[in-house]
Amino acid sequence: MPGSTLCGIYESIVNYAGNAHPQPIVCTHEEASAAIAHGYAKVAGKPMACLVHSTVGLQHASMAIYNASAHRSHNGSEA
Repeated sequence: MPGSTLCGIYESIVNYAGNAHPQPIVCTHEEASAAIAHGYAKVAGKPMACLVHSTVGLQHASMAIYNASAHRSHNGSEA
């Protein structure tokens, strides 16, 4: 969910990317966001960014980030 820590990113998307590319997908939990990015990378073969709030948001996303690392999503190989 958009928060005050991400205002600069959203403003840049609107002002400099024409609010068209990239298109943000709003999720209600950081772990779901990271898992979606992981799944997209595995299926599409290209990366997807995931923005999380500092400290607590990163803690919530940590297991999904670990899963992406364990599946070697960073280099496109299968585990």
